[in-house]
This record gives sequence, C-alpha cells and structure tokens, in this order.
Amino acid sequence: MITKKKKVVLLVGTAALVGTAALAMTGTGNAGQRQGNQLSRCNGLARLGADHQRFIANERANPNVNSRARIANSIAAIRQIRQQQQSAGCNGSGRRQAVPPGDRQGGGNQGAQRGGRGRCNGLARLEVDHQRFIANERANPNVNSRARIANSKAAIRQIRQQQQSAGCNGSGRRQASQVVCAGSTVTLSGEGGAPAASSNQFPAGTQLRVTNLDNNRSTTVEVNSPSGSCVLLNNAAFEQVREPGRNVIRNVRVERVG
Repeated sequence: MITKKKKVVLLVGTAALVGTAALAMTGTGNAGQRQGNQLSRCNGLARLGADHQRFIANERANPNVNSRARIANSIAAIRQIRQQQQSAGCNGSGRRQAVPPGDRQGGGNQGAQRGGRGRCNGLARLEVDHQRFIANERANPNVNSRARIANSKAAIRQIRQQQQSAGCNGSGRRQASQVVCAGSTVTLSGEGGAPAASSNQFPAGTQLRVTNLDNNRSTTVEVNSPSGSCVLLNNAAFEQVREPGRNVIRNVRVERVG
C-alpha cells in the first residue's frame, strides 16, 4: 500500500526520473556510451510509468476527495511517458528497439537536433504538469497540500535550470525569444483552470513567458482566448509570479517564445 508520505515522494520522483531521462538525450562520446544513455532513458521511463500505474491502483483502492484529480494527472503523465518512449525508440519494457543498419548511417546532425527538441518538449510538458498539479492542490487543499506544492515548486526550479542549460525557451522549442508587450502591465483575468493567458495581440496557441522583474519569478503560458490587453494571466498563472497583496505587475518582461 502506498502511504501518504510515499505519494509525496512519487510526485518528486516524477521530476527526477523524467529529468534524468531527458538528460540522457544529450549524451556524447562513443557509440557504446550513447547506447547506454539511451537504454538508461528507456529504463527510467518504464519505471516511471510503473510508478504511476501503482499510484493509480492505490488511489482507486483508497479513494478520497482528491483521488479523481490525482488519477487524471497520472493518466496524463502516462500518456506523455508513452509518447517519449515512442520518440526514443523504446518498446515499453525499458529496452530500446533495434534500429535497422541502414537507418544508422548519416543524419547525425539532424538526429542531434531532434534529440534536443525532444528534450526541450519533455521538460516543457513536465513543467506544465507540475503547474497543473499546484493549481489543483490549491483548489482542493488538504493536510498534505503545502508539502506537495513546495515539492512541485522545487521540481519546476530544477526543470527551468535544465531548460536554460539545454538552450530551451520554456515552450519546448530551441529558438530565440522575442520581447513583446513593451510598457504594458500584467494583471489577472479572474479565470480559473490550469495556468494560461489571454491576449488581444496574439492568437490562441501562442506561448508567452511572463517574468515579474521585482521578484524574478516567471511562468510560461499558452494563450487560449482573446482579451482587452496585450496579456492577461488567469488566476493559477498569476499566482506563480505575483507578489503578496498585489494584483498588478508593473515591472514586467513578456517574451514570445512559441
């Protein structure tokens, strides 16, 4: 049976294992080292998927008011793990699928570029998962919520460090960001749900990184609706960058990152 303490550990372990899996994509050296790194990544993803399956089984066996949301989060995480397994050539058991000899020749630089994008995409998805988890814990608090939120915030900081070292822009892409909304202030829209933004300048699907320069906290969000301002953050996104007691960010940098 998974105890409450182990549930907290599982959430932190998600960041550690996927971070390790992502780092394996940047392995350099001879072919044997690269194959070892790839196998390690596949093994890590397989273990992580099994951990989520056990977590779901435990929540279903011992349900509480938060079980439905937690199960949904784990199911979403499993889908992402399977996507990463597929892109990495894993077979789901922790082993890498054999590559036909003809496919091993050439394309080295293109493969490295695809690996870099895959790592950035994985880190971006993982950050979004933690942001959604934090929003859910705040919406449905219990005795363990404070510790879980603190763990997810720590994981997000580590993810952003890895994104920076990998040259990611926070949206899962490796490209230069563009500063936008110069001179604008940022406030909250009052809308609920997972972290998101609305804008009168950018279409739905645009990725924006908003940084509060007064406390150096930032969040990367996707525009999902129009508004009357360059950028409005919903409640969950604003909480990630706000200062206590303030509903407007005046000293702000907004970047279009995707």
